[in-house]
Amino acid sequence: MQRTSIFIALMLVTSVVDATPWTYRGTLNDGGKPADGSYDLRLTLMNDAATRAVVQPITLYGVSVRNGNFSVEVDFGLDLGQAPAMKLKTEVGQGGAGFATLGEPTRFDPKATLAGICWDTTGNVVAAGEFLGATNNVPLLLRANNKAVISVFPSVASPNLVSGYEGNTLATASSGQTIAGGGELAKINRVENDFATVGGGRGNRAQGLLSTVSGGETNKAIGEHSTVGGGFGNCAGGDHSWAGGTGARVRDGNDPGGGTCNAGDSGDADGDEGVFNWNDHSSDSQFGQASTGPNQFLIRAHGGFALNGTPADNVEATLYSPLDGTSVDLMMSTNRSTGESIQISTTSGTVGSTNDAQFKIVQRSLTQTNVPLLFLESNRDFNVYADAFKPGGGAWSVSSDARLKQDVTPLTGSLDRLLALRGVNFRYRDDAPKTLVASGPQIGFIAQELEQVFPQWIGEAKGYKTVGIKGFEALTVEALRDLRIESDARIEVLQQENAELRARLDAIELRLAK
Repeated sequence: MQRTSIFIALMLVTSVVDATPWTYRGTLNDGGKPADGSYDLRLTLMNDAATRAVVQPITLYGVSVRNGNFSVEVDFGLDLGQAPAMKLKTEVGQGGAGFATLGEPTRFDPKATLAGICWDTTGNVVAAGEFLGATNNVPLLLRANNKAVISVFPSVASPNLVSGYEGNTLATASSGQTIAGGGELAKINRVENDFATVGGGRGNRAQGLLSTVSGGETNKAIGEHSTVGGGFGNCAGGDHSWAGGTGARVRDGNDPGGGTCNAGDSGDADGDEGVFNWNDHSSDSQFGQASTGPNQFLIRAHGGFALNGTPADNVEATLYSPLDGTSVDLMMSTNRSTGESIQISTTSGTVGSTNDAQFKIVQRSLTQTNVPLLFLESNRDFNVYADAFKPGGGAWSVSSDARLKQDVTPLTGSLDRLLALRGVNFRYRDDAPKTLVASGPQIGFIAQELEQVFPQWIGEAKGYKTVGIKGFEALTVEALRDLRIESDARIEVLQQENAELRARLDAIELRLAK
């Protein structure tokens, strides 16, 4: 018969006068299972070195054990209040088969027992001034499965607490450090400065003074008062900085005693202080993003960033980078369902030249994608793909101050040049690029013909000739002036001819009157 017992508690049951009885509570296993039945216990009090018995052994027959638990009153015939520290040897037997020793003698402190500090597994009534803990300057440990799961380390300023994996570590000679849990063999949690905290997770480090890592995995809070909210592989290196998500990094300082975020040196001891950096978990941002200076607010969110709603809602403002192949770097939308948006891109996608930044207003919907409304090209061309209105009227202004001009010469032959132009009716071809043309009947010129008279009016867009009429008002004025000069000259001739005819008529009438 194989029996093992675990000592649980010693509890005082009567006052300390002469012989002092106490209650021995424990557990007993028989054959590897909780014992059930009647057993005999033989108890021997020994000196502290366990070399000799202090009193004769006491044998307790027929002790009832249920589901491995027993409780029995014991009276050694001693005044335990005056006894020194001793050890208790426990032996067990059953049915007269002899006694077997249950392990080595265990420490038995009568004074501690009589002081009432033993803890009952069924609960205790605690009086004022009583507590569970230690009065000396050594760590207080709580074990489970014989492994430390909670350790409290005393400190003059504030105690340090470490929980979770027994390998989690705190900095020495520090105060107010806390590891609330988590950690494992290959990825322990560590706190390395005063009043720093790791809430849980694994492989996390709180290195800065008053820094916090709430959880997640492989996160670091390096700056003073810095925080990592969770996630994976984030590092808050600047003082008063925050990082979260996946791979978000705030650059640390050049303090030789500090840590590193592997994001470059900020150039001062504070790192990039005051930075908020959130990085999403999309596949193309797995290495995260790093700050480039202090007091930045950085967000990378490939699914969209919205104010007063979600990217899928009709919200007041939505900033996002679409993943539908439109080559748009930034899109600001006031109504995602109808598609009105402003786009800024470094490549033109379906509407422009290569590697030219553009400012676009387009319409995007379920049935129409990138219908152009307004483009501002990198070469300063301004394209409007709809009717334009100036409700107040008036013309577009240009600089015309004489102080800004040189090589001023008069226009000549304006009327003849205008009359050399040919206006036509036309429609744009169906296969023409949609961003260059408009639909329906049109009135205008043919660029190749116009180029022969006014080459300065001809431009080019995406390989096609364009017409941009410049100075038309001045040409019109000078053409009217040419027409006025010709008209005045003809009128003068006609007036002279009329005067001559009237003189001849007067002469004829005079002859006839005779």
